[in-house]
Amino acid sequence: MRNMHKARDSIVSNISRLMSRFRVDLFKQAESNSTVGLILATRFDKGYSHSFGPLGLGYLASNVRKELKNVNIVMKESLDEIIAEKPRLIGISAQSENYSIAVNYAKTIKSALNIPVVIGGIHISMLPESLDDNFDVAVIGEGESTFVELIQSYLDNNGLNIDSLMNIPGLLFKVDGVLQMTPSREVVKNLDLLPRPIYEELPFYRKSSVACIVTSRGCPYHCTFCISEKFSKRYRHLSAEVVSNDIEELVIRNGIKHIVFYDDLLIADKKRLLSLISNLREKNILGKVSFSCAVRANLVNNEICHLLKELNVVDLGMGIESFSDKILRYYNKTGVTGEINQRALDLLHNAGITVNPSFIFAAPIETKEDMLITLRGIYSNFRDGKLGSPTWATLIPYPGTKIWDYAVERGIVSNDMDWNNYGATQSTMYLCEEVSLSEFNQLMDEWVTKFTLLLRNYPDKGGHFVVRNEAELQDKIKYLFPILIKRNIKELGDDLILQEGKRNNLS
Repeated sequence: MRNMHKARDSIVSNISRLMSRFRVDLFKQAESNSTVGLILATRFDKGYSHSFGPLGLGYLASNVRKELKNVNIVMKESLDEIIAEKPRLIGISAQSENYSIAVNYAKTIKSALNIPVVIGGIHISMLPESLDDNFDVAVIGEGESTFVELIQSYLDNNGLNIDSLMNIPGLLFKVDGVLQMTPSREVVKNLDLLPRPIYEELPFYRKSSVACIVTSRGCPYHCTFCISEKFSKRYRHLSAEVVSNDIEELVIRNGIKHIVFYDDLLIADKKRLLSLISNLREKNILGKVSFSCAVRANLVNNEICHLLKELNVVDLGMGIESFSDKILRYYNKTGVTGEINQRALDLLHNAGITVNPSFIFAAPIETKEDMLITLRGIYSNFRDGKLGSPTWATLIPYPGTKIWDYAVERGIVSNDMDWNNYGATQSTMYLCEEVSLSEFNQLMDEWVTKFTLLLRNYPDKGGHFVVRNEAELQDKIKYLFPILIKRNIKELGDDLILQEGKRNNLS
């Protein structure tokens, strides 16, 4: 019997040693796994609008590789792909439109891997109070240094250690259900010191002859609907030398033929623009690549047009927003009036540069007449061949803006709202108090139909059809024809719909 007990004790001891060794091996295996994942919360049903890849994630990844040589950082497009990498930690970037997607991502990651999930990006930075319980920690503001320190803390402590996190600026997390925010982190003062993102590894990157670069952060202006200035805190830019080197590499090594400056305002600093042109001329790059960029109407003059042509800018975006001076003042479009917007369009058209402007409708104080001022302006510029592919949308209350504050007061948005509402802004976030939603929709149907007929009947004017489906176009004409017939005072473009209706024997 004693021998049996000894044998049993020996077996138990051996099993115990094996289990202890197994636990150590598991710990070493986990410790050796230094993979960190990055993913962009994306609505795949609506497509990914930035076809060049999310450069923000690219900067995060490049900086981690620079500072943490032992960390394997991967970026993927889909949740399944990132989970398959079995990382120790995953970071998700999300805008307000996709915040609900990010929350669902976090739930799935927790279920599949049970690892920490970090949320970052502009939404949580502007509205930290909306931190969902599925996120372990949030990175607030520019994340390059913060994310590196967060990963280092996680590796050093083999997990998220609250005391350690408290010493990292720019973080947000909950302790016993209470939000805790560490001191704000200073913005990156010298963008030249950041490593360049590796384009080929970016999610949604597709090899082509077109590339996108970001050469600045922030905007020197303070529009009430925009979050760029508040998120970035102040305007900063890469030096002309660094930008010209990046362009040279894209053109010479990668065969890029067209580059999009994804800056808020390329022409904010004319001195830098001059230096950039000079550097590209010295590198013999001018003329070998074309560009797209964004400008602001009050900064457009003959000299700027000349410089843009010299740089070989072939098209650009410009936030016109409205041709109504009252609405432009409401948006705090400093230095911009309806007349200045038109002057900029005229100058750029005369310079042979295609303008793809953006317009915003349905401000709280906007009347039907204010809307008509803008719609007439769009029609006239279409007619005169001065517009390429304009975009328009209703005013959206983004967190961190004065428009958000207004929408909060009206009970339209809140910190714990259904973030899916951003996918149906007209029905859930219509802010205009002077024009009903049904009246607005009828107005837009009328003018969109006019724009489409104008471009179809006069293709030499340029631009792109607005209503691409012929059946849908004809339905709109049938609906609008009897309304316009009864109109006492004819409006600009009415003749196009009336002629089409008569041609189709409508009565």
